[in-house]
Amino acid sequence: MKFVPEGSVVLGNARPLHAGLCKGSSDLIGYKSVIITQEMVGQRIAIFAGPEAKSETGRMSEEQAAWCSVVRGDGGIAGPFRSVLEALDLFRIKP
Repeated sequence: MKFVPEGSVVLGNARPLHAGLCKGSSDLIGYKSVIITQEMVGQRIAIFAGPEAKSETGRMSEEQAAWCSVVRGDGGIAGPFRSVLEALDLFRIKP
């Protein structure tokens, strides 16, 4: 018999939950491709960002790479990073 800490909930026949837009994307995200017009000059707009945190040896799946390609193609920021400096570079921020 395994010890279950008081207040724990045990789920019988538990299995992974797969949610989100598609393989490779994060859950609950979205973005909008915006063409800047003369009327918008000087205004602030939000640009979608979807950085992928990876370990030193971690690699993006084909689906993640495809998702990042779509986001970048529509003007967003997406791609893998393995350190704070790589994340800053991805966002084009100088340390």
